[in-house]
Amino acid sequence: MKVIVRPILVLSVLILLQSSAFSFQASTGNSDRAEAERMWELMIQAKGGRERLHAVTNVQMSEHLKYLWGLRILRIDYEGLFVFPDKSWEWDDQRGTVFGFNIRLHNFEKNLHLAYFDRGQGASVTPMQRPSRRNLTTLQLHLFAETRWVQPVPVSFRSEKVDGKTVDIVQTRVKDFPEDEQKIEFVLDSKTHLPMTVTF
Repeated sequence: MKVIVRPILVLSVLILLQSSAFSFQASTGNSDRAEAERMWELMIQAKGGRERLHAVTNVQMSEHLKYLWGLRILRIDYEGLFVFPDKSWEWDDQRGTVFGFNIRLHNFEKNLHLAYFDRGQGASVTPMQRPSRRNLTTLQLHLFAETRWVQPVPVSFRSEKVDGKTVDIVQTRVKDFPEDEQKIEFVLDSKTHLPMTVTF
């Protein structure tokens, strides 16, 4: 029996197979994104709801630690005030170490960025070079995941085991960062849906 394969038939079959593969991939991608969006909404609800998260306008932080430096016990005192989306003031006292005493002020609204770094020799207030909003954006992601000004877009979802525990991972894109740094992953507790870590 002689089999004749017609080129037009082969071409039609290849097109059909390629179309089916594309359709399957597109369907899988859409399903994956839909699940990512669903998990993101569960996380938002677990954190108190979008209305409450978007109502946050500022954060005040304090930290006072003691640690061993050689044979000495030293102290770190830190105070920070962040007013979203464009202002921050930070003060930290680590005198007795190479880090000294520092004050940093950012006001992106007025393009005012000043710093005072004293390493024990005295200092003066100087303009900061190449100021960045990164700290303001990163803080919002770590503390709230989503705010009125920073709103990650869920892209994909997967489950993994970390230290024997199943976690849910939502991959997002955050347009506030440079294009090659926009992929941010939120590792969620699979039961409470609250973020455990944020991976940049």
